[in-house]
Amino acid sequence: MKNIIMASVLFMCCAVKAENIPNFPFIVVKGAAETKVKPDEAKVSFSVIEFSADPKKAEFVVLQRGQEILALAKSLGIPKEQVTSSAYNKSTTRKRDEHYNFLEILGYEISQNFTVNINNIESYTSFTDQLIAMKNVDSIRPEFDISNRDEIKNQLIQEATNNAKQKALNLAAGMGVKLGSVFAVSQDFDFSGVNAIFAYSRNDGGSPPPDFVPPPSLDFVPDSQGSTAVMFVPKFIEISTSVSAIYKIK
Repeated sequence: MKNIIMASVLFMCCAVKAENIPNFPFIVVKGAAETKVKPDEAKVSFSVIEFSADPKKAEFVVLQRGQEILALAKSLGIPKEQVTSSAYNKSTTRKRDEHYNFLEILGYEISQNFTVNINNIESYTSFTDQLIAMKNVDSIRPEFDISNRDEIKNQLIQEATNNAKQKALNLAAGMGVKLGSVFAVSQDFDFSGVNAIFAYSRNDGGSPPPDFVPPPSLDFVPDSQGSTAVMFVPKFIEISTSVSAIYKIK
């Protein structure tokens, strides 16, 4: 009886798997495209934190520092609409005994998260240098981007699909078959999962995942404020995309 049950389960799994596989000969390929561009935008995320035995004093320090951040952004021509912040977060710190039991309250930590979008990359270095010099600022996390990313991504999609088609043509020629029409193509779904049964596949293994950005090389971008350039702007950022396609073969 046990063997019969196991055989039934195996049959059901195979049946489900077969339903997902095209009922004609096919080739699965991946296409990729990438480009390096000079960033012209930056987003800087960070936290303002203060600890005090008096929560009102800690809150006042965080408030004061927030006003200084807004003033710094204004001095560099960054609109206040591009400076966003979260609500205050409050946590309690207590003393512990040798058994790690909580005892009396030592103080309170008040924190607030900020995000500053910088559309003029030349202001980035001055902003971050002065931000680092401020008290209570912690966990500065810069991100870089390009203003015409959508345009670049659309171009990369065309290049990636052309790359996939050329791979399919080469693979079909190598197998001595003719390439038919495209059956399916997707950026979000990887069709290589259907290779297990009756499929020719081509996977170079070197294609980066969509939007993968490797650690950039750094460069100094001077600005009008005469910054000492503690924080750098990357010379370039890498934008990439990939597609997966199924082609019929004859």
